[in-house]
Amino acid sequence: GMLTLLVFFKIISRLTSEKNAILATAILSFDTIFFVHSSLFLRDIPVMFFGLFSFYMYQRKSYYFAAVVLGFSLLIKETAVFFLILITIYRIG
Repeated sequence: GMLTLLVFFKIISRLTSEKNAILATAILSFDTIFFVHSSLFLRDIPVMFFGLFSFYMYQRKSYYFAAVVLGFSLLIKETAVFFLILITIYRIG
């Protein structure tokens, strides 16, 4: 859970300001579902970490590493395909 918050903060701070990143990370960290899934270590949190980390690597133009990390995310749970959609929308926009 903590690494997910760190990657989330890095992504938001690259997209907006650091102030917005702190606020968004605080909101995510106190979200009930995120908190429960982190404490129980359900599959959704590793998927979120690898998906966000893949997006972060894509932002840094490390495309090969982003693809490998996204592959790890897809191996954990198929719903990680939404991160591929996120990267595609980011690329188009």
